[in-house]
Amino acid sequence: MTCRRCYAPRRCLEQPELDLSAAAAVRYLGRSLRLRSGDSVEFFDAEGGARDARLTEIEPRRIRGAWLAPLRIEPAPLSGPVAVLARLKGRAEEEAIGGLASYGLAEVRIFIAQRDAVSGPMTARQLDRWRQISLDACRQSGGYYGTKIRGFPNLSEALHGLTGLVFGSHDGTDLTSLGLRVGAVIVGPEGGFDPSEHAILAQVGGCSVRLGRRVLRARHAALVLPLTIALMAAEAR
Repeated sequence: MTCRRCYAPRRCLEQPELDLSAAAAVRYLGRSLRLRSGDSVEFFDAEGGARDARLTEIEPRRIRGAWLAPLRIEPAPLSGPVAVLARLKGRAEEEAIGGLASYGLAEVRIFIAQRDAVSGPMTARQLDRWRQISLDACRQSGGYYGTKIRGFPNLSEALHGLTGLVFGSHDGTDLTSLGLRVGAVIVGPEGGFDPSEHAILAQVGGCSVRLGRRVLRARHAALVLPLTIALMAAEAR
C-alpha cells in the first residue's frame, strides 16, 4: 500500500485514464500533498474498489494521470457492530466518528436524544462534515471500505432494523461475561436516557452492559464501548 492515497468515486476508477475534477481531491493532492507530475497515488472509492495511478498533469482545478494497473476489488472486512450514538457537545462527535471509522466499523448512526446535549437541529451540512471525516479516516488508516454515517431524529428510528442490541449503563452486565452476539452498541447522552427511551430499549430487547466498575462519560463511551465490543468479536472469530 502506498502512503499517498485519495478518494475517488467508482466511475472515476473505471475510466480509461485518470481525470479528476472533484474540488476536495484536487485540493488535497495539489495543495496538501503538493504532488508533482510523475508521482504515484492509490485511489480508492470507499466501497472496496482501488486503483494505482501515476499523475501526468496537475492543474488548479483538474488532475490527470495514467492507470498503472486494472481496477481491483479488495475483500470486505468482517462486519462489526453498528454504533448508535447520541449527539455530543463540542468536537466529541467528530472524534468518535473518526476513531470508529479508522477501525473500520461499517456504520455509525447519530440520533437526537430526549436529553440532547446540543439542543439544535441535525443539518445536512453537519452530516456532510461527518461523512468527510469518515472518508478521511478511511484514507489515513489504509482502509478500503468507508464507514456509513447516518442521522436520525430520535432513538426509535435509529434502532430500526437492528438486532442484538446492547447499551451502556453503570448497573449493566459486565461486558466480559456477555455471551450474546452484538449487532449494535447504543451510547446515550451525557444526561442519560430518559424514561421513554428506556422503554424503547426494553421493547427491542436491549441488554445493558458496563466496562468494569468505572463510569465513562458519554464522549468516552461513544468511542471505547463500540470498539471494545468490536475487538472482542474479532478475537472470538
